[in-house]
Amino acid sequence: MLKQILLIWLYFSALPLFGQSLIDIKYYSVQDGLSQKNIQNFIQDDNGYIWMATWNGLERFDGYSFTNYKTYPESDVRITNHRFTNIEKSSLNNIWCQTYDKHCYLFNTRTCQYEDPFLFNKGVINSVEKLYVLRKGITWAVGVQNELFRLDENRFPATESVQLYTGKIENNIGDSIYIVMQDKDGDEWILTNKGATIVGKKSMANLMPFKFMVENADDIYLATSKGFFARYDYQSQNVVPCVPNEPMSEIIGLKSLSDHKIAILQRKEIRFYNPKTGKFTLYKMPVEISPDISR
Repeated sequence: MLKQILLIWLYFSALPLFGQSLIDIKYYSVQDGLSQKNIQNFIQDDNGYIWMATWNGLERFDGYSFTNYKTYPESDVRITNHRFTNIEKSSLNNIWCQTYDKHCYLFNTRTCQYEDPFLFNKGVINSVEKLYVLRKGITWAVGVQNELFRLDENRFPATESVQLYTGKIENNIGDSIYIVMQDKDGDEWILTNKGATIVGKKSMANLMPFKFMVENADDIYLATSKGFFARYDYQSQNVVPCVPNEPMSEIIGLKSLSDHKIAILQRKEIRFYNPKTGKFTLYKMPVEISPDISR
């Protein structure tokens, strides 16, 4: 247990390290071929290339040189604002790109062309606040008005490649979307202020506003920010409360550990839940835990 606490402590603590660095650091700038100095984030694709979101489009580094990718008046897809704010690798090794004006595009790494998933879907506006990239080419996009879209890379550019899930009575998705996750069976969970919606074979009638979800080798666990922690029961298609000896107040995150235990993060405490015994172990932390750790 001491080892687990130490690992979690190292996970969220930025401890200063002193002494001689063993890392060989090389600096690159516009003098080395980089097209723009303002870089928002990095990713590495399955082929080992480093990709960067810059204020001048997408940048690729192959270990020797930089290549910049933008669109031009003759391009099939025209990006009006090449100030990229975020990029994420899709499960099909393509790159999702988000721009400063809240649009999203998919960069096809095989054709080196941008694709607009909303282009062939009439009545659907390309205006995206956040992306949740899942497996098998599935990505969920949250719009600036909290619309929720399911994007299927495998079907681009067909109209059915983009599905709008909010605003439909049969879906009953809440207006505050907390997180979108995919479990080991491939079912997609949407946690909102009006309960969980599952796209797949599972279902759940409980309408509690679960905000956090983790999965270990055997089970799925959910928690609300108000301290309710539960296990999903596959047979009843509902949740079974896991109740500690002392009530929990605020929960800021869940983590699944290598020994199948669940770490329940609070501001100044960590509770470890043992699924085999159903017991909780409480540890006080010397500093306050940031909610960003649960992301």
